[in-house]
Amino acid sequence: MNYQESMEFLEEIKKYGSILGLMSIQNLMSELGNVQEQLPVIHVAGTNGKGSVCAMLSSVYQQAGYQVGRFCTPDVFSYEEEFLYNNTPISRERLAEIFTTVRNACRRLIGKGCPHPTRFEVETAAAWLWMWEEKIDLAIIETGLGGETDATNLITKPFVSVFSSIGMDHMQFLGNTLEKIASVKAGIIKQGCPTVSSWQQEEAADVIRCRARQKNSQCIFAEEKWIRGLKFKNGMASFSYKEHEDIKLPLAGGFQVQNAACVLETLDLLKEYFPVNEAQIVKGLKDCLWPGRLEKIGSRPDVYIDGAHNTDAAEKLKETLETCFTEKRIVYIMGVLKDKEYKAISDIMFGPHDKVFLIKPENQRGLAAFRLEKILLEMQVEAVVKEHVKDALEAALQTVDSGDMILAFGSLSYLKEVKDAYGLTGQ
Repeated sequence: MNYQESMEFLEEIKKYGSILGLMSIQNLMSELGNVQEQLPVIHVAGTNGKGSVCAMLSSVYQQAGYQVGRFCTPDVFSYEEEFLYNNTPISRERLAEIFTTVRNACRRLIGKGCPHPTRFEVETAAAWLWMWEEKIDLAIIETGLGGETDATNLITKPFVSVFSSIGMDHMQFLGNTLEKIASVKAGIIKQGCPTVSSWQQEEAADVIRCRARQKNSQCIFAEEKWIRGLKFKNGMASFSYKEHEDIKLPLAGGFQVQNAACVLETLDLLKEYFPVNEAQIVKGLKDCLWPGRLEKIGSRPDVYIDGAHNTDAAEKLKETLETCFTEKRIVYIMGVLKDKEYKAISDIMFGPHDKVFLIKPENQRGLAAFRLEKILLEMQVEAVVKEHVKDALEAALQTVDSGDMILAFGSLSYLKEVKDAYGLTGQ
């Protein structure tokens, strides 16, 4: 298959439906030689921040000279960025080669009377096969949704299971309480393999501790009390954590400091197997980039994009705005999916007389902008519906002064449109 045929293959898979559990991915990886068992894996789960944790770990280990493979979903700007080798997306030609091999394995399964693997199972298998063929030193694997029955959880002996912040999202699949959601995600904890977690709300922390005890897993929590000298300036955070001094993060916000603390605990835990020195840690974190996470795409006025799409992420984003951007007037662009808690997100993010331009993401789950407009007008927010992202961005640019700030957020699914539209404005 070529690249286009590979994309058509992935779309075609949707018609087969799915079966809960790991049997399909187990069958598929058996056809591919169970290469995942030969990979040195860091397995990362969480509601918010798991992509940032993966990016930071990858950046530090890459700085230390390791060849790092990373599998993270969803993509923001191009599909290939789900498959990263030393932070470089896989080529389309190489991706087509891998998917051809996986498709042939799927056909053999169908011939044996087995159900067809899901799209995410196929993508996960492709990532593992690709990393194995590339002979990477370290595989950083992010769960797709949940943990216990996630396709990535076929891994039986990760070097460590890592948890970023756990909050309320995907309740229709994971459960309607924090305890239930944490229980599903804690399913990635493996017998005798260590666990590292960001600090959590108590209900989630209790679940992780309990599961770790059951699995005889050493369990380490990052702790906020070890943060010292925290400062924010020009969208960058600087702080010290335990013996790690003068850490700088280009990923703005207190929640990224939380993610970095989790990363530092993970690096310390694994130093026997993957040694890194302090200079490599400092430079790796300082150089870390993660698209769509309070990413600055323009200046005068400052233009940022952020993928916050649930209440936990919205609370962290709002805290960052109130901490790091207090001197700026902010004009918002918002687009959300209809299965998200958009009313609660709006309550967190906006106050009376805030200016918000609304769009409907080009996604079958996109929420019609007029529905959100009604909610915001009742909150006395100055809400304006625009048909296209480009229209919303142009209107926002006409509204602000050079010292103000534009923030587009609400869903990762439309951030590429914002970035493309900003380039077309000639700014």
